[in-house]
Amino acid sequence: MATPNHTLDDVRELAMGLPRTTEGTHFRMPSFEVGGKHFAVVQKGKNRALLYLSEADARTAIAENPASVSESRRRDRYEGVWVDLGTVATPDLKSLLTLAHKAKA
Repeated sequence: MATPNHTLDDVRELAMGLPRTTEGTHFRMPSFEVGGKHFAVVQKGKNRALLYLSEADARTAIAENPASVSESRRRDRYEGVWVDLGTVATPDLKSLLTLAHKAKA
């Protein structure tokens, strides 16, 4: 089976399918929001996305998919998870976006 290589357009299609999602920018990077809160930010140059999952969901996601999901910390505090868009399977990406959306809705 071929390795996934998701693009911003793929993330956009999945994210915009979630209720009340809007697209904007966050520090000049494409982002997706619900209720004015970012739930996903795409770093195009690095082919990865930062998803704002709850810490519990993050631990589960990392345990289930350590090759594609890793913790993001800012100022030594949990921030979210990095998702490698080059390796994450489409169903997993959709599930992770849904969890991030739910965490911010």
